[in-house]
Parts: sequence; structure tokens; C-alpha cells
Amino acid sequence: MRLFPFLTKVPKYKRFNFEPRYYDPAKEELDLRVERIKRELNAERERKDGNPTSSGGGRTLQSGYLRSARDTREPVMDKATLHRALLVGLMGGTVWGWIEYGDTVLYIGGVALALYIFIRIRRG
Repeated sequence: MRLFPFLTKVPKYKRFNFEPRYYDPAKEELDLRVERIKRELNAERERKDGNPTSSGGGRTLQSGYLRSARDTREPVMDKATLHRALLVGLMGGTVWGWIEYGDTVLYIGGVALALYIFIRIRRG
């Protein structure tokens, strides 16, 4: 839920707009059943032979590698994060100033907030 959509404008290239071409639920269900039966047969063979096969091991290795790569990335501070931090700082400073100095700071903070929103909308 976005309270103020004009404060968090998403660029067009980052919007999610995917239209699937074709989806067959019966074929999807059949593929899932076939994959499940193959896994069960492989598990039976492993029990009979006593040696594990390498089926399915690549998937866990790949997911573990991707998880570790995702965990080692450094967090990036983008423009949106900076704008939100400035906005929270401005609003917090306005509340603090209102408590300390009275209504004049509240009016100045309101004008500053309106100016900030106007600039954000104008830049688009």
C-alpha cells in the first residue's frame, strides 16, 4: 500500500508488466506428476543400489551458491532511499522545532514540505 504515490515514482523500465503468452494447466500438472514419479523411481534405484545418484544435486548447489552471493552483496543507497531519509529528517526536525520553539517552526516545516513535494512532482 502506497500512501503517497507521487513521492515514490517508479521508472517505466522498472515496472512489472508481464503478459503470459499461453498457459495450459493440464500440461503443467502432467509435467509435475512426471517429475515427481521420476524422482520416486530414482529414489528407489538409490535404495536398491546403495549409491546415491547425482540427480537433483546441481539444483541445491546452484541455489546455495546464489544464496551466498546474495548475502555477500553490499547494500546500495539509491536516490529513493536518500529522498526518504531527507523527508523523514525534515518532518522529524519540524516536530522537534515545534516542540522547542512553537507554531512558527511548524508553519515553516509545512512550507518546506510543500516545496519538496512540488519539486518532486515537477521533476517527474
